[in-house]
Amino acid sequence: MREFPASVKHFVDEIEGTPDFARRLAAMAAKLACVLNKNDLLSLVLHARAIATGDAFVWRLTEPIVRRIIPEWHWAIASDDWRNSIYDGAIRASVTPESVVLEIGTGTGLLAMMAARAGAAHVYTCEVEPELASIARSIIARNGYEDRITVINADASSLTIGGLLPRPCNVLLHEIVSNDLLGENVLELVAHAKSSLLERDAILLPENIWVMGQLIGDDWPVRLIRLSDHAGFDLSLVNLMAPATGSISGPSIINHPLSEPFRLLSFDLRQETRYPPRSREIQVPVTANGIASTVIQWIGFSFPSGTVFENAPATRSCWAHRLHPLIPEKEVKVGGTLGLQCAYDADLLTISVTS
Repeated sequence: MREFPASVKHFVDEIEGTPDFARRLAAMAAKLACVLNKNDLLSLVLHARAIATGDAFVWRLTEPIVRRIIPEWHWAIASDDWRNSIYDGAIRASVTPESVVLEIGTGTGLLAMMAARAGAAHVYTCEVEPELASIARSIIARNGYEDRITVINADASSLTIGGLLPRPCNVLLHEIVSNDLLGENVLELVAHAKSSLLERDAILLPENIWVMGQLIGDDWPVRLIRLSDHAGFDLSLVNLMAPATGSISGPSIINHPLSEPFRLLSFDLRQETRYPPRSREIQVPVTANGIASTVIQWIGFSFPSGTVFENAPATRSCWAHRLHPLIPEKEVKVGGTLGLQCAYDADLLTISVTS
C-alpha cells in the first residue's frame, strides 16, 4: 500500500477496501484537483492507476491531472530511436571510468543509464518532479544501475556542492532543449552548473546548440494558427486569442521555400564570454518570388565527438518544427533580402519582420 500524505490519508482510509476503490480514488483526485498540491494529487492518481491498470474509466478520468503534472513529451522523447542513438553514441565517445556525471533533467532515467552503461564512475541526475524522480529510481533499479546512479529530487538551479550534490562533476549531460531551443531554461541552468557544480574543464554533452530557420511562402502554417473567412463567415476576431507560434511534428513538406536554411542563433556552451546579443537583425537572401508568410524554425546541437543532431524540416523527431507567422506578410523577390529580428531571453525566442 502506498504511503499517502497526511492531507489525503483520512479520505483514502474511508474508502480503502471497497470493491470500486480505484474508481473512487480517481474520482476523489478529480474533485480535489484544485485543492491539493500537485505532488499529493499525483500520489492519488498513480495509486489508482497502479491497482486498475485495465480500467479505462480510471485512466481517462485521471488523464488531465497526469498531463498537467507530467507532460506528454516524456513519451515522445524516450521512444525517439534517432535521438537515443545520437545521445548514446556521444555518451560512449566521451564518458570513461573516471567520469563523474551530472545530468540535468532525469525524466525516465534513460540518459543517466546510458552514461552508467558507458562506464561512468557515478551519475548524479536531477529531477524536479518528485513522483517522476521516484519512478526513475525504480526504473534505474530494475535495470541494475541503482549503485551507480543517484537521483536527486530538486530544481537544478538550487543544487550546491556539499548539499544535495556531494562533489563536483567532470561531465555535464543535459537534454533541456525545447522546440524553440530555449524554453527549458537551458542557458541559465548550464551557466549555473559551470559556475558552481562542475570541474573547470568539464565535458559538456552537448556543447553547442543552435536555432535554424527558413522563409516559406506556403499558406498552411498560417492557417494552423490564424483564422479568416471560413464557411462564409469572418472569424478573424478570434485571432486575438491565437497562439503566437505553431508547431508541427514533421516531416514538414515545404512547397514554396523562399530562402535557403539560415542560422538564427548559436550558443557555444563552453565559452565563458557572454552569449550573442539578445536581439539581432539578419538579412535573409531571397531565393524565390512569393509572399513570405512564415519562418519555419528548428534546432540543432553537437557533441565533443563531432556528432551532430538537427531536426531539419524533412525529418521527424521528438522535437517539433516551430512556425513563426510574419506580421505583416511580405512580398519578396529573387535577389532581394528580407530583414528579420531574432530576440531571446532566458526561455523565450521571437522572430519578426524588420523590413
